[in-house]
Amino acid sequence: MVKPSDFKAVHKLIQLHYSRVNLVTTTGWSKLSALSSPALPSNGVSQLQPKSGFHTFSSRPTSKNFGLSQILPSNGVSQLQPKTSFHSFLSRPTSKNVGLSQILPSPKLVPGLQNCGVALVKPRVNMNFVSAFRLFSSSGFRKVDGNFARKVVDKPIKAVSSTFARYRMALGLHVDAFWKKNNLLVFGAGAVFVCIFLWRVMFGIASTFVGLSEGMAKYGFLALSSAIVAFAGLYLRARFTINPDKVYRITMRKLNTAADVLEVMGAPLAGSDLRAYVMSGGGITFKKFKPTIRNKRCFLLFPVQGSERKGLVSVEVKKKKGQYDMKLLAVDIPMASGPDQRLFLIGDEEEYRVGGGLISELRDPVVKAMAATKEFDNLDRIEEEEDAERELQEAERKEREEIELQEAERKEREEIELQEAERKEREEFELQEAERKQRVNLEPMRGKSGLDCLWSCICCCSNNNNNSYGQTRSQHGSKGKVHPVSRIEKWEEKITEANNHGKILVVNFSAPWCVPCKKIEPVFRDLASRYPSMIFVTVDVEELAEFSNEWNVEATPTVVFLKDGRQMDKLVGAETSELQKKTAAAADLFLRKP
Repeated sequence: MVKPSDFKAVHKLIQLHYSRVNLVTTTGWSKLSALSSPALPSNGVSQLQPKSGFHTFSSRPTSKNFGLSQILPSNGVSQLQPKTSFHSFLSRPTSKNVGLSQILPSPKLVPGLQNCGVALVKPRVNMNFVSAFRLFSSSGFRKVDGNFARKVVDKPIKAVSSTFARYRMALGLHVDAFWKKNNLLVFGAGAVFVCIFLWRVMFGIASTFVGLSEGMAKYGFLALSSAIVAFAGLYLRARFTINPDKVYRITMRKLNTAADVLEVMGAPLAGSDLRAYVMSGGGITFKKFKPTIRNKRCFLLFPVQGSERKGLVSVEVKKKKGQYDMKLLAVDIPMASGPDQRLFLIGDEEEYRVGGGLISELRDPVVKAMAATKEFDNLDRIEEEEDAERELQEAERKEREEIELQEAERKEREEIELQEAERKEREEFELQEAERKQRVNLEPMRGKSGLDCLWSCICCCSNNNNNSYGQTRSQHGSKGKVHPVSRIEKWEEKITEANNHGKILVVNFSAPWCVPCKKIEPVFRDLASRYPSMIFVTVDVEELAEFSNEWNVEATPTVVFLKDGRQMDKLVGAETSELQKKTAAAADLFLRKP
């Protein structure tokens, strides 16, 4: 199918043809015109008979040999029968005999061909037009068909290759991620495998030449192979990793041997524990499924101080073939007037800007930390003052608690003394009341006979004895008790009470685990109830061990009788009868005193 754009191209070719080439005619054109074609007029130019507004050429030739015979008649001049015409042609001619003379200027004949016939006339324009038309009609389509076939074949190949490239890239990323995540596990498994391999190889070689004990040889070679693998691991680690402390020592050695730095800053140079470093590179990476070892870099910054000035050292080190290759060594020295000066011992300004200014980015936090040293010192001083104040407050609080405790104990002692004074007053009042009743009972006996008086006395005494016995029992049951002493303050209280009232203090040194002490305990309580005029206490030798040693207590139970703070008697052992005798003797002594 021929498009309208094809007609435009043909139209342009025709215009080019008729604008550059003159038509060739002969002298016998009028004679031959009658024999060749009746359609040609006498002027020798073909007539154009337009039927519509546009010209079209048929895309299907009538014969296989498509050439000039399809366009030109036998007289050498073309007779066109167009169906339409382009805008450049007139759609309505002004005369009946319309030809090319109406459109183009009159042709000029070639001088050498004026006497030639029609057969000798060969217009060059028609051949160029046909070849151009054929190029337009056939070769263009062959080019399109070839490119289209090549594209149809190339597209699946490119799609398959791009798919395989994407899968290969994705698989490589997965392998790299697995290695970064599990490299320690892989290294450990490899070390174990190498250790076992060396162990078996060394054991096999040794067993071949020397007869050894199997157990000793196995464990010995296992230890040897483990040591070899461990030392190999340490060697590889030292070869492919960077130690910032070692870089610091190397840098300080270079700075202390640099004359220009020592001249500006003053010797000697001292480093600092304030350091900042960044590690980059290193490790094993996979590129196109090929493992490669990346060189490790270290960027280190630390302050340095000389006798005259301070400075900031910037270092870049690369680990290359197991050696430290220093790429940059610069010292920034602040000046009193003007900007800071930077001395380059190794490298230059371009090396300082490597990594997008990584060293300059590290420089800011180090400078801030150096500037904040005074602030940190002030904070430490404030914290120390707060700690001292807190300790002082804690000591004051403990002192207040001790004072409050002592005050509470004093109040307790005063209350006990008050209760004891009230008890004594009641006892004296009861005693006076009993004497008064006895005198009242003796009043009626005056004037009676001796026998009646004797009988009345016996009855009165019997009554008084019964009453006194009941009162004594009630007093024993209520007031006679054993006081346990587990603190030295309690002991001082009891001995003070005994000394103030002139009473005898009976002390029983016992222990909770002592069986004889448990045996004598009921008898001791009974004696305390029987003799209320004496104070009975029990001292635990475990809680008051030093106090017991002061009284020379070597065995339990030990009973000591004290009067006015001095020892009256002593009983060692669980002899209940002896205890009762000694207690009764002490009570008689107390009653006999004036």
